[in-house]
Amino acid sequence: MAISIKNKLGLTSKILIGMGTGIALGLLLRNAFPESDIVKDYITEGFLHVIGTIFISSLKMLVVPLVFISLVCGTCSLSEPSKLGRLGAKPSPSIYSPLLLLSWLRLSVQSLFILGTLHWLQRKWSTSPKKRQVFQA
Repeated sequence: MAISIKNKLGLTSKILIGMGTGIALGLLLRNAFPESDIVKDYITEGFLHVIGTIFISSLKMLVVPLVFISLVCGTCSLSEPSKLGRLGAKPSPSIYSPLLLLSWLRLSVQSLFILGTLHWLQRKWSTSPKKRQVFQA
């Protein structure tokens, strides 16, 4: 009796191979045809743009109803309605903690940069005499 071992790739391996292939193809096209209008118009902004738009739209059509149906079925399958509050309270810290941290980080970085310039550099080295008086006061 012979034992057959099939060497199958997992989903993660297939995704990583696809990402690597895409990066390699992109680098190859960019380096082989640096300023080619044909590659830009027909491949990147034509064929690949259409395929990418179809892929993202199909993901949206699949994921949103799937999440909604799973939430509705999970809520309806509860035997006691009092468990619903406890069920919603458990994941709340893991959802809101990163949200608050990233919001704080974004506001901190945004306070440094205003429309692409450093706010403190603009205040410190102002060239206008009017602005200089306002900032020195």
